[in-house]
Amino acid sequence: GGPPPPLPSGSLSSSLEMPSPTHHSIRLVSNLLPLRCWIRGGMPLHGGHPLSSHLHETGRARQSGWIGGQRTIGSLGVAAGSAPPSGENVGGGPGRRPEKKKAGRGLTEEEMEAALRLVSAEDMEKFRREDGSIDYKAMSKSVPLQADYTPLDVVFEDEGLLVVSKPSGVPMNPPHRFSSGTLVNMVIGHTGEAPFVAHRLDVWTSGVVVFAKRKDYVKELHRQFRERTVKKEYLLICDGDPPPGEGFTVDAAIGTSEGSSLRRVVDGFDAKECQTFFVVDSRSPDGRFAVLRAKPRTGRTHQIRVHASHMGLPILGDNVYGAEASLYIDDQDLMETNAKKIQRTLESDPDGIRVPLKLHAHTLEFAHPETGAPLFFTAPPPDHFFRALELLGLPP
Repeated sequence: GGPPPPLPSGSLSSSLEMPSPTHHSIRLVSNLLPLRCWIRGGMPLHGGHPLSSHLHETGRARQSGWIGGQRTIGSLGVAAGSAPPSGENVGGGPGRRPEKKKAGRGLTEEEMEAALRLVSAEDMEKFRREDGSIDYKAMSKSVPLQADYTPLDVVFEDEGLLVVSKPSGVPMNPPHRFSSGTLVNMVIGHTGEAPFVAHRLDVWTSGVVVFAKRKDYVKELHRQFRERTVKKEYLLICDGDPPPGEGFTVDAAIGTSEGSSLRRVVDGFDAKECQTFFVVDSRSPDGRFAVLRAKPRTGRTHQIRVHASHMGLPILGDNVYGAEASLYIDDQDLMETNAKKIQRTLESDPDGIRVPLKLHAHTLEFAHPETGAPLFFTAPPPDHFFRALELLGLPP
């Protein structure tokens, strides 16, 4: 079918309310952390809450990220460690990207050194070839992913699913098995096991992410994403004045940009069909900025960011497709280089308006992989999002 009908324009508070009374709600209870999950069709527990009440009840999501090699929390200015309950420091850094010079056998020197540190001399003999050399690549694959004990903002958890609120600046998964500081490493620290990744968010995009603990669960989730039955809604602050009206649809194929393996453009190489429906939530008094809700029908890389930029409405803080594109460098050290550049930008942008990216995965709705029950999850935007709203004169 076509795009959903435009929703009424309103403040951000209205978009953060609980499901309407027509979708009865039941709060799930956990002994881990407060949850923000509702099962459609259950018994009503309470009515809608404005943003202020919602934040008073649950607290704003703890947000953290890697800036300049340090874990940062909340205002991106307080460093925190990554120690497990025992106090032993495990996986306490974001991990340098591997050296470009290969040490042979497809491994970098850093990866080979890490494998030597993590595999005992006795176990190493299992990977010795007939000619006496060591199969470092096979040995490295035997090393489990590292655990990062930085606390997760858990939205929901049961025996087969884990839903968390991803902080801005945290990569989804490590570039190799010997680095840490990613959401996957944090999940390992929380559950003790490597999760099955159902979908991904960009490094600087915050919000709701679901992991599976069982292989059959992730297969079912992948099917739902593939068949586009999963419903997602993002909140963003755009740098520009949207077209008149309550919403608009962007239907533009997206492909790879010439000369770049990471950047995406409309009608680029190997472009695939792509649709995003945008709802105008509020506009700044001077008409320079607006809050939009994005509902992607497809799930292409950087889809919302590319479509917003294509409409002349780049997302605030976008260092690839927006006004901050001068920060972007397309090479193997992209993540590390951008983190350093963003750290320097913070000095001239202490209020956090321009960085980090103002794009938040606000809601996620899908069917339970085993029971088929419809599940609805939400998480409030990070603190820097609200600070930008206040400074730009946009309603919270």
